[in-house]
Order: sequence, then C-alpha cells, then structure tokens
Amino acid sequence: MVNVSFGQALSGTNSQRPAYFRILQQHRVFVAGHSVTYNFVAPPALLSTPPPSAAPVTPVSSLPDPGTDYRYVIFSATVYDGKNTILQCLDDNGGFTAVSNVDFDYFGGIGQFQIGNTVYFYFMALDDESSPSSDPLMAQALAQGDATLPANPPAYAIVTGSASPDALSAFDDFHSYFGANETQMVQAYWQRSALAARQQLQLRLHPPVKPDPVINFWPIKSSVYLSGSSQ
Repeated sequence: MVNVSFGQALSGTNSQRPAYFRILQQHRVFVAGHSVTYNFVAPPALLSTPPPSAAPVTPVSSLPDPGTDYRYVIFSATVYDGKNTILQCLDDNGGFTAVSNVDFDYFGGIGQFQIGNTVYFYFMALDDESSPSSDPLMAQALAQGDATLPANPPAYAIVTGSASPDALSAFDDFHSYFGANETQMVQAYWQRSALAARQQLQLRLHPPVKPDPVINFWPIKSSVYLSGSSQ
C-alpha cells in the first residue's frame, strides 16, 4: 500500500505536531504550464512541539452585560431599483412579507447594531433586483409600498401574513436605527463598495499564481501484510 500526501508537510494525529519528509527519489513532470513534483519519501517523522498553552481566562469585566437583551433576526431582503426592499421573514406566526422604503443594502448581509439595551445580530439573504423583472406577487407588494409608504421617514408595511410582536419590534428598530444613522451607514456602504471594486480590479490585473503541486508518497505495510494472511 502507498500513502500519498499533497504539499510539503503532513499533519499527524496531533495538529500541533507537523511532519517532515526525507526525499529518496524525485520526479518532475510539466502539465498545462505547471510542474508536478512526485517525491518518493521515507515514512514521515513527527516533530515534537510543546503542548498548546491553556486558553486565557476571560476577565469578568468583558463578560456580556446581564442587563443587555441579545436578539437574533434571520430574514431575506430583496432591494428593487436601489429604492424599496421586500422583506420576508419566518416567525412564530408562520411568516410575513413586508415592503420597506429603506435600501437594506446599507445594512449588508450580516451585522449587528444596538438600540438602547437591545443588541441585534442579523443574518439576511440579500439580493438586488429591478422592478420590471419582479414576479406578480413582488410587483403588487412594491406597488402597495409606493402607494402607502412615505418617502421619509424610514417605514415599512406588511403586505402578506401576520408578524409576531417580536418581529414587529425588531423591524421597528431596524428602521429607527437607519433613521438615526443614515448618513454614516450610506457612507460606510460606499466605502465597502469602493474597496470591493479595488480588490476585484487587482485580482483581474494580478491574478493569483497557483502553486506548483508537490505529491509526497511512501509505502506502508497493510493490515493484511502484518497479519501474515496469504489473501
């Protein structure tokens, strides 16, 4: 039996004890502009390293404030035309759909914010669409939002389903928080967008170079060999 390792090192059963290889024979081939190196090595030896140190004890002062209410909100947000957002959420009442006059791109897909003693951790499936491509149900929700929601302040309206009190208070706080921090959130959004555009440009101009693969292999004696079986 032959054991194979990809790369220059192999981790043993203890991740704190890496292995090293003694190369006995080496062969290199070239495929699609890359070299592939085959190393026939002696069975790897583990390097001894000191045991990991104990995890630091968290100071009492950094523990969560018992007076703070931590809440998790999971929902989907589809932004249409960079203007209105369709919110869909499953809750204790079975779920609901709402339309908001806030562009939820400014919140991003994952994040947190605090209002009073409540800290919200939110996870949203975020998407951007154009209203001409919306399905009839979403088009009706958007039309209802245009007819009922003001341009300002931030507001939303439930168009289908019935939201639980917890869900209502959460989305009330989303809109209140945006109303109080709109300038900073919009600025942070455009900074994130500019950074992402620069990173994408750098990747196009300087694509990462894939490393040439190295395959280390060595023979091991199978359980059949060790048992002396003739099978």
